[in-house]
Amino acid sequence: GSRPDGALSAVDVAAYFSDTEIASLRVEPEAPVAGKPLGESNLRRRLGVTVIAIRRGAEVLTNPDAGSSVQPGDILVLLGTSENVRKVFAENAGGGA
Repeated sequence: GSRPDGALSAVDVAAYFSDTEIASLRVEPEAPVAGKPLGESNLRRRLGVTVIAIRRGAEVLTNPDAGSSVQPGDILVLLGTSENVRKVFAENAGGGA
């Protein structure tokens, strides 16, 4: 159940987002998002996926904004439906939009 302070536990989050998954993706050099600001990729609008963090080496940027750059080798932490997350993986691997 919910905690007294109103925060959600991991179980609560899983229940609220039963059709949603969190996945991580290493950005390939030829990926359409590589070398661009996050906002330019339009992942949320085009594919229905939100980037909730970017990991670059030991650095982690949580809740990145549209101006956050995405570089080859970055790990993107994605939130979306399984189907939409698969679309991002396919685009990343194929290098096409």
